[in-house]
Amino acid sequence: MRISGLVLMFGLSAATLAAQQDTSGNVYSSNPSTAQQQQQQKPAGVGVSNATPEGSIPMGDTGERMRDRYFLKTAAQGSRATVKMSQLALAKSSNDDVKAFAQKVMTDHAVLARTWKPLAQEMGAAPSREMSKKDEKRYEKLSGLSGDAFDKEYMAAMVEDHQGDLKLFQDTMNGTANNSLRDALDRTIPVIQDHIAQAEEISRKNGYVAMK
Repeated sequence: MRISGLVLMFGLSAATLAAQQDTSGNVYSSNPSTAQQQQQQKPAGVGVSNATPEGSIPMGDTGERMRDRYFLKTAAQGSRATVKMSQLALAKSSNDDVKAFAQKVMTDHAVLARTWKPLAQEMGAAPSREMSKKDEKRYEKLSGLSGDAFDKEYMAAMVEDHQGDLKLFQDTMNGTANNSLRDALDRTIPVIQDHIAQAEEISRKNGYVAMK
């Protein structure tokens, strides 16, 4: 899932600006001049919050906030593409294995949306309304195919995209200190791994060559 996959997962998938644990207890110095300098160093458009709920990222840590938000938007974009391609598979494929997989992907993404959409909203990551240029081209290609050619291309896309999603999600899990994001990733990574296993099995069963 790019984030392939995930959801349309975020209202989509993006996609994280939900909260991170502030282990220091107070990011800003009690010294007025120091606090003023910190506020002046903040990028334009980034507000300062006096209240930092448990589990939320300090507003001063803009670098990590921006990185998590970028992940959310990327994942949501990939997820949207995965769902749209799966909708196309349900409409065009005559292979029962392919259609069953496409339906499972759509169902799983709908379930995951209940985890990711509120998180994306809380973190200020707007839902993705379009696919990446790469996915747009692949979707257009799929739209022009039929029969075994369509099934082979769709399953190849699902293997490749979900493998990319898995790496993205695992890298984010290893790099973020955001507890809310880590919890969502922990719930989603096993689903991505399951989709990869099923897509590879269907590809082997039907004699497709999965893209790498």
